[in-house]
Amino acid sequence: VNNYIRNPTDYPPKIISDVFESVAGALFVDSGLDMNVVWKYYYPLLKKCLEEEITPENVQISPVREVYELFKNKLVVKKLPAEDGVYFKRVTMEVEDKLFIGEGNNYKEAKFEAAKKLLSSYKDRK
Repeated sequence: VNNYIRNPTDYPPKIISDVFESVAGALFVDSGLDMNVVWKYYYPLLKKCLEEEITPENVQISPVREVYELFKNKLVVKKLPAEDGVYFKRVTMEVEDKLFIGEGNNYKEAKFEAAKKLLSSYKDRK
């Protein structure tokens, strides 16, 4: 968790938060709904983060989420159809008549790459 807070180029995969929540939920249910049991195991993991000031400004969010939040109704996202002999997936993101293409092993990776390109261009203009 701390690595993702300190390094602005890293984005935690969604599965990390899913596993984190699932384990906390399992502890809660298995302990008879006792939050003290959950904190007994989770506090040592979270202690450093909880003791530091963590704000929305210093926590990185996924580029895809950031793009959707920044451009809301102005954003057009499309999956490009597969081409013969091409094994990667492509996604386009268009905003303000500018087109950004992302490529990846699947559409999720392609969307992530397109969002990074869009954000990079947007931040360069500011």
